[in-house]
Amino acid sequence: MGVYFTYYLLDNEGFTENFCQNQDKPEMHCDGKCKLADVASENEKNNDFNFEKFATDFNWITHENFSYSIFLKQQNTQHKFYHRNPYWEKIHFAIFHPPIFV
Repeated sequence: MGVYFTYYLLDNEGFTENFCQNQDKPEMHCDGKCKLADVASENEKNNDFNFEKFATDFNWITHENFSYSIFLKQQNTQHKFYHRNPYWEKIHFAIFHPPIFV
């Protein structure tokens, strides 16, 4: 069903040319919806999935019977590098002063 519907949405004209059962009756303005209806009815006939049975048979995991723990490894890392700015001594801090007003 999904492939047919996607093809119908993306290329309606191509879908109508390839799959429309009423091409000889353009006054019906079917535009391929007849094929979509057939595929949908086939899908409903072949659908043997019972959601209620699935929901009761499936073992749902809830927070009461599901325990977990998160282990966070804390590391006391000491960095093994040292960066020294080679231009630090060349900065003249004497020029950084507030302006002098006369």
